[in-house]
This record gives sequence, C-alpha cells and structure tokens, in this order.
Amino acid sequence: MVGDKLMKIFIINLERSRERKTHMQEKLALLEKNPLFQELGLSYQFFNAVDSKSEGFKEYATMFNPLYCYLWHGRILIDNEIACYASHYNLWEECVRLNEPIIVLEDDIFFEEHFLSALQDIKRTTFSLVRFYTITRSRDKYIYKLDQSNYHYSLKNTNGAQGYYITPLAAKVFLAQQMWDSPVDIYMEHVALHHIDNIIYKPFIVGEDNIAANSTITNTDRGYTPNDRMWGMIPLRYKILKPFYRTYMQIRRALFKLSYKPPHLTYIDQVHNDTKQQSS
Repeated sequence: MVGDKLMKIFIINLERSRERKTHMQEKLALLEKNPLFQELGLSYQFFNAVDSKSEGFKEYATMFNPLYCYLWHGRILIDNEIACYASHYNLWEECVRLNEPIIVLEDDIFFEEHFLSALQDIKRTTFSLVRFYTITRSRDKYIYKLDQSNYHYSLKNTNGAQGYYITPLAAKVFLAQQMWDSPVDIYMEHVALHHIDNIIYKPFIVGEDNIAANSTITNTDRGYTPNDRMWGMIPLRYKILKPFYRTYMQIRRALFKLSYKPPHLTYIDQVHNDTKQQSS
C-alpha cells in the first residue's frame, strides 16, 4: 500500500438527487476494479450536501455576508451557491476531525484514465491543496507549471471545486473564515487572503459530466442582477463604496503577487530523509 494511511473519497450529493448518486456509483464501481484503488488504500462514501430548500439551510445562510459579497463581486450569491459553500465547509470540518487528507468530489464529474495514478503521486507530496479541475479555459494562461511536473499554480481565479485533495492544515485555514463573501471556489483560490497555495494538477484528472449543466448543488448562473429581489437590501453607501473597495482588494492582491514565491514540488519521503540526515 502506498502511504501509511487509508484515504477517503467524499462525494457531495443532495439526498434528493438519486439519479446523480446512481451515476456516480456506477463510475466508482468501475474505478474500484482497478488494482491501484485498493493499493492506494482508497475508500469512498457519499456526503449529504446542504440543501438550500431545507430548514437547516438557515443556519448556514447566516454565515453569508451579502454586503461584503456585493462590495467585492458586485453581486449577491444565490441560495444554491451558499449551500454549495456550506457543503464544502462541512467536509473541511470532517477533514480536521479525521486529522488526515481527504478527496472531495462533486457528484457531476467523471474520472479521467490517470485519476488513480495521479492520486498515487499527489498523496506523496507536501502540498496542502491540489485541485483536479478548473472551469475557465480563458484563464489557462495564468496557470504556471511547477518544476517541469504535472503540478501547476495560479494566483488568478480559474474557478471550479469539482474535485480536490485537501489536508487538515488547509482545512483549518479555510474554516477560520467565518464570514462568507465569495463562492467557495473563489475563496479557495484567494491565496492572498489565506496563503494556501492554489495547486492544480494537469492534465486534469476529473472532468464535468453532461449533468453538470443542470447542477443541483451549485448553479452556473451566478448571483443576482440589480433587478433581483435582494438588490433592495444593498444600502446606497455600499453602492458608492463598491469601486473603492474593489480597488483596495486588487491592490492588496497585486502587492501579494509581488512578494509571492511559488512552492517547490517536495515529496514527504524526501522531507523524512532530509530530517534523518540532519539528526544523524
């Protein structure tokens, strides 16, 4: 078995989305047949997504700050986006509780052929977060290769939380953000804010399935426009302040970018060997 511990794969799925669950079960059954699945010590389970239509959603909605969201993004998240954030937030809590790295997948993905071999390598690295996919192809020019490897980094929003590897270290940092003012993928990529490197594995090891266009966890039509019901809750002073706040955030990011040093690809066994040599 590669590595000392088992690794759990969590698939975020709405309890009422039974067809999606069935599709994912079929894909996972095929994945399990690969000998590498057992060799890596992988197991999987479906994780109940937060439903924006449920009574319990109100608890998470209070963590969302619509005013700061408007200042930064010029819009307000829809309920599905808040529920999506909450679902990932709950899995970060689970990662910390288990005190071990986990794999997080949304239920509208398919596995590329090299999914397992990539995981075999990813779990050996010291990275705290490795994303498996990005949505916005026009941002590919802002994704840079690390050390002639399959690992890349970016300081731009490339969008997408369809699948990623996360360690307790990154999960704890993400959980520290108690006020939500961005979609979950945008927050995860905001390196200037939380200082967790935005590492992307390419070629991607998952892709968006056909059902992704009709996602029940998130929604591609992001946010409200000025004609929507929540526009009235934005005070005039925030509408005036918005361009100044955005400029402040952009300057903050630009300054961070000037001092940012991309991480090096390092493997856990490498670190252990170096430690042994230093102590001997």
